[in-house]
Amino acid sequence: MHFPNSDSSELLFKRKLLEKARRQLKKEFIGINEAIDQVVDLSSSWFLFPNIQDRPVIITLFGLTGTGKTSLVKRFVDLIGYQQKHFHYEMNSTTRISFEDIEEIVSQEGDSSFILDLDEFQHLPKNRNQPDGIWELLDSGRLKCNTYSMSLLRLFRQTMKLQDALLSGVRVCRGVCVEGNIIYAKIVHDEYDEIDESEEGYYFLPPADYQLLIDICPEQFKYDFR
Repeated sequence: MHFPNSDSSELLFKRKLLEKARRQLKKEFIGINEAIDQVVDLSSSWFLFPNIQDRPVIITLFGLTGTGKTSLVKRFVDLIGYQQKHFHYEMNSTTRISFEDIEEIVSQEGDSSFILDLDEFQHLPKNRNQPDGIWELLDSGRLKCNTYSMSLLRLFRQTMKLQDALLSGVRVCRGVCVEGNIIYAKIVHDEYDEIDESEEGYYFLPPADYQLLIDICPEQFKYDFR
């Protein structure tokens, strides 16, 4: 969606777009007019004056599963033309938010505003599986991606997981887990598929992290890991 060029015409266009979205939402979602008004009103300052926002606008929708919260947000996003800059995540223990991908898409759209939709936020992990940088993003509203720093943080967290695995009974020989595969999978793997102890062991350091080490310290590695 393209907005008019002049500031005054753009503002008028956006105001009309918001009110049109409000009316359409009330036609499609019956019985939740108050919630619709709150979503539209709370979004208006961010949508109309994005350049003067120094903090993100955080809107929390409460309601039982299946009451239409996710559908309402998605439809609102469509009506205001933010489909390309709407990032939806189901919050659980395996959620991974790629801030680098968000930053790349947002930069291609020409401005830094975007909508981050964290569904079932109450399930946000309270341990080390929590998405990196999520609280900083909610506080500042700005993407501050430093690939090098985030890679180091990932390796540090992976190191802590590997230490936990060793303390929990995992045994390693020549870089491969030879005992405690199920324990290892539960602690280290992002996705856990139950396996038999008799099956071939995992690499103690996941293959993706070998390449990460090479990318961070290429001068210390003669060969790529394939």
